[in-house]
This record gives sequence, structure tokens and C-alpha cells, in this order.
Amino acid sequence: MPPIAITGPQGPVALKWHRLKLASADAPFRRDRLAAGLTAGAVLEVDLQPVADGFIVLHDDLLDDETTGTGRVADASVADLTKLTIRGRGGQAPMDVFDLAGQLRSAGRLADGHLQLDLKMQSGDLTEERLTVLAAALSPVASHLVLSGYDWPMVAKLAGALPGATAGFDPSDFAQANPPATADDWHGLVDWTREAAPGARWIYLHHALVTGARRSGVDIVAPFRSAGARVDAWTVDAWPDRDWRDTVRSLLDAGVDQITTNTAEELVAVFG
Repeated sequence: MPPIAITGPQGPVALKWHRLKLASADAPFRRDRLAAGLTAGAVLEVDLQPVADGFIVLHDDLLDDETTGTGRVADASVADLTKLTIRGRGGQAPMDVFDLAGQLRSAGRLADGHLQLDLKMQSGDLTEERLTVLAAALSPVASHLVLSGYDWPMVAKLAGALPGATAGFDPSDFAQANPPATADDWHGLVDWTREAAPGARWIYLHHALVTGARRSGVDIVAPFRSAGARVDAWTVDAWPDRDWRDTVRSLLDAGVDQITTNTAEELVAVFG
């Protein structure tokens, strides 16, 4: 059975396959993992970056870090990028946005699960030309998608062009610029996030924000949920040199809806 959820005090908590990985040695963004996850009803995540003539599914800004290529991702063409191989176990060629959409169309209607499309760009990157390209590729599969990013106006703009898609927001930039220290700070983070991204139906919180708030006696999960949003805590892996189990337990107790991980198989082995 694919590792799609673990058990929490309030019921099942989804495991999101970060970059479509199930184990740390896996290559990210494997098409076979996308297909298996869609069939299993898993929550999946891929990153989408603008390039010279389109969009590519890659996470890092430099090709050297993730693929057999060299140079900046943004400077390359789709044709050149899709000739490369992503490093790691089972590595394949990167998908462009039309390839990704084709994989989603072939999955048909999804009973459960979704694909989070994490947008590695800002509002200035989403030109009208690029918006047209994304709408052409993704409109037929919009109902499968949760769009996310750090720039809410950009996410909201794309969501407006893709009826049926859900929008999510990550307030990490604000939290880094304004590190919460007191209970008022934690409540302020929640209030700012809700005001900054009023249409967000998913809130993506670094796991240290959730656990840090709990240590300060503040629940930052419940206010989002009571406002109709769900909460994802990212990214918790089975680190060999850290007690990740305590982090998972704290997140489960906090009532998050899902946990992002590169090691879903190991989390299920312990908490399934």
C-alpha cells in the first residue's frame, strides 16, 4: 500500500510526497511516482520554474544542483532541459508544464488527493504571455491542482486564470523577517497571513513555526482551520542524526492536516 497517511489523535494525517519522493535516495519528479500517487489518492508536490521559452518542473535554480546539466535553469530552453536527467535513484528527464498536464489528464478523475504546484516565481515573473501559456496547459486539469507560493498576488492571479484550482500561501518570508518570540507575535503571524492571503485554502507552515508556537502556548493551526483553510507542515524527513519522531508527534498533536516529507515510507513505518 502506498504511504499516503499516518494516524494522528484527530484521525488520518496526509503525507505529501515532496518533489514526488518516497525516500531520501529517490530522484525527484519521477513520472512513475506521479502516476502511482495519483492512482493511490496521495497528496503530491512538484515545483514549477519559468525558463527561456516555457516552464519546467525543477526545484533548484542551478542545473548543476539537481540534474546532469550546468548553468541557470532560467536561461535554458525546454528542449535543452528535457534532454537532461535528474540525479538520484530512478532519475528521469524533467517534465515541462505540458508534459505534467498530460500526466494529470491521463489519470482521469481523482477520488482523493491532489497535486500541489509550488510556483518558483514572483508577480513580476508572471507576464501576460506566461499566464497565457500556463492557462493553456493547466486549464483542463485545474481541479487537480493546489497552486502555492510566497507571493500571494501572483498565486491569486494564476488561480483567477484557472477556474477550479485551489490556492495556497506560505508566510515564511514574513516569519523570517519578523521572527515570533512572544504569544502576541504568534497571533500576529496568524492575523497577518489571513489578511495577506484572504483566499488561501491551504496554509503552508514550516514545521518549526507550528512546534515553536506550541512551546509558547499558542495554537496557530486552529485559527486557520476555523477560517476554512487547511494546514500543511513542511518538510519533515527521517533525519538520521535528529529525533524527527518528536517533531512528527508534535505536529500530529497540533492537528495539522498534512505533513510534507521526502521520506513518506519511513514515516509510515513508524507512525502508520
